[in-house]
Amino acid sequence: MPQPDRTLPTAIILHPNDGALTMARVLAARGVRVHALADGAVGRAFATSRAVTGHRLADLPDGGDAWIARLESIAGDGPGVLLSGSDHATRFLFTHRRRIPASLRSFEAGDGPHACVMDKSSLYAIAESAGVRAPRTQRARTEQELHDAAEQVTYPCVLKPANIHYGEIVGQKTKRVDRPADVLEHGARAVRTGLEMLLSELVPGPESNLEGAVTVRLADGSYPLAYGRRKLRQWPLDYGAAALMVAEEVPETMGLAHILLDACGFIGISSLETKRHAVTGEVVLIEINVRLPQSFGLSKACEVDGPWRVYAALAGLTLDPQPSPRIGRKVVVPPLERRAATARIRRGELTRRAALGSYRGVRSVGLLNPSDPLPALAFAAAGARQRLSALRGRSAAP
Repeated sequence: MPQPDRTLPTAIILHPNDGALTMARVLAARGVRVHALADGAVGRAFATSRAVTGHRLADLPDGGDAWIARLESIAGDGPGVLLSGSDHATRFLFTHRRRIPASLRSFEAGDGPHACVMDKSSLYAIAESAGVRAPRTQRARTEQELHDAAEQVTYPCVLKPANIHYGEIVGQKTKRVDRPADVLEHGARAVRTGLEMLLSELVPGPESNLEGAVTVRLADGSYPLAYGRRKLRQWPLDYGAAALMVAEEVPETMGLAHILLDACGFIGISSLETKRHAVTGEVVLIEINVRLPQSFGLSKACEVDGPWRVYAALAGLTLDPQPSPRIGRKVVVPPLERRAATARIRRGELTRRAALGSYRGVRSVGLLNPSDPLPALAFAAAGARQRLSALRGRSAAP
């Protein structure tokens, strides 16, 4: 890595993921000092990269005071920019923005629209006002409301938390349900904890019908970064995070992104996802994530210089017009793709030959990098420890 350029603001990534690791490597190669604040085995694996100064801290949200103290310490070395690699980190930033030194700039603000966009109930309300098609949805905060909603929806449908951040805390994520009993079985525990659940229309079509628009929108309404993508595989199957992604022109989805982000005055990086209805062909809003995407390596693979453009936009640096994306370029998220491809092959939905052929065009593989091997090794070691612990638990069970 080159010597740091002290005239450039420090980049501080909270909860690094695969895409954030790609960004850190790009920034470090351009002389930016990069810090990575992480908790948990996976985050700490990413923080071993030679591109970053890693900080292994107590888990959020309980360890928030320690995170703020570390940010105050880093701010003592000069101005910086804050970037989030997870929903937890995003919520930490806009919840505690007033306690974080002002010299560390972030897209998140305590009075900004990030919270509204992260919550699907409020997002779908914004979409309805803006004339954007979203899944037909029933909301439930109590067991009685869950029971009532289960009697009103059309099956199969999708059960998911209104706010994915809180869903991760209680272990409740998106799930297909086929009958009322399934709704009560999988949703009752969540609503007992106070989590709002949504019963949403299942938009028919394969996972390859999932399109995305990744953008950075600034306060003046300009978009210094905008590129389209389509999922090829994801994990968990059908309702998961991208494992294999390709850059594509997605004009309808990009148009919806502009409509919604402009409507709520959103400022920052986001990745909007839609699904193309297999019967009607219409594009239906699914969600908007407001953090560095795990597949953000695609922004480098398709040559739009995403890592630098996000950093420079937040730092207030001058940017030239964005290059046109190289359509067909791909990114792989290795830990997810290994599971996704294996599962599709075992189910007879994918051949090994077709799987290998699908990697044509791959230009980014996230944590796998021969010149920066520690994150991959640390990630593999963490996975091995988790599997060993699970085996010991099963063997000790009566």
